Amino acid sequence: MARKFTKVVQLIMMMSLLIFFCFACGGQYDDVVEVNQEFVKILEKYSENLEKADNAKDVAAAINDVAEGLEKLAPKMQKLKEKYPDLETNKDLPEKLVQSEKDMERVGQKLAGSFMKLAKYIGDSEVMAAQMRMTTAMQSASK
Repeated sequence: MARKFTKVVQLIMMMSLLIFFCFACGGQYDDVVEVNQEFVKILEKYSENLEKADNAKDVAAAINDVAEGLEKLAPKMQKLKEKYPDLETNKDLPEKLVQSEKDMERVGQKLAGSFMKLAKYIGDSEVMAAQMRMTTAMQSASK
């Protein structure tokens, strides 16, 4: 049980890092806001899919779906990080990103509730494989 809880905590931490990355890349630039909005949509869909999941197969499908979205979004996130390196350390986010940050917080809270369902199936091999894929996609996006 403790191992399952550790996996859930690791997943939450990885998601938090990815959310932080999107905040840090934010700025007055439309391209950054657009990528943040895409990321929010991916996470909203993930949360909805987890809420609907009734078994390990559904949970794995939800995780694989978010992994696929992140795999597609990762190159855009990497380009923004290269394009705006100074924004990673910027503490004063422009007003344009404040709303995007609020959207991220909202979806983050929604996801936190969804993780309880994920915890039920954390030991399933299909779920574990999907989590590995998602972890790889998140790492690729945050490089």
